[in-house]
Amino acid sequence: MRSMKFIPASFAATVPALLFVASCNALGDPKPPLQIYDLSAGSGIQSQAGERIAVNIIVDEPDVSRVLDSERILVRLKTNELRYLPQSRWSDRAPRLLQLSLIEAFTRAGRVMGTGAPSSSFRGDYRIEGYLRSFEAVAADGKMQMHIGFDVQLVAEKAARIVNVRSFDAQAQAASENPSDVTRAMDTALAALFADIVPWTHAQIDADLQAQPLRR
Repeated sequence: MRSMKFIPASFAATVPALLFVASCNALGDPKPPLQIYDLSAGSGIQSQAGERIAVNIIVDEPDVSRVLDSERILVRLKTNELRYLPQSRWSDRAPRLLQLSLIEAFTRAGRVMGTGAPSSSFRGDYRIEGYLRSFEAVAADGKMQMHIGFDVQLVAEKAARIVNVRSFDAQAQAASENPSDVTRAMDTALAALFADIVPWTHAQIDADLQAQPLRR
């Protein structure tokens, strides 16, 4: 008959604890939940004074570099060093967010007949094209400053004629490096950007319409 081996009680008690630790390591520590942030800058534009302009504006999604064509929130640490804000995302890709917010800004300004994205059912008289140069947080000296750079081209749609071009820039300081403060500052910068783009566009269209009889 085979004899039974004696297992010390201290070792037997240790085994379940080792198995528990191993299982925890295998599963990994739970990650913090992903935070999703939206932008509301377009909703802050006030109705603008002036005669209603009987035109429709198409707002294209702007061209953008590959690093900005994402839902991730870009942070520039140095001139050539880029990272993304951890566990934080925009609700959509950056160029799409800007496009939708700008459409809302023109709609709330209320000076044109209609504003929308390109579609087969929406016919525009003018088109806003652009290149989104920057849409990022710049980290320096423990602070976060939001930078937006947007090059705009206004086109008379039927004539396929460039009416005017202009570069717009806006900045806003975040209260802290907390993602909620960073994204709130981006909203502030975007509102400042729209406060320039919307009246500039109205003025360019007004001037272009007045000059049209001279072009005939």
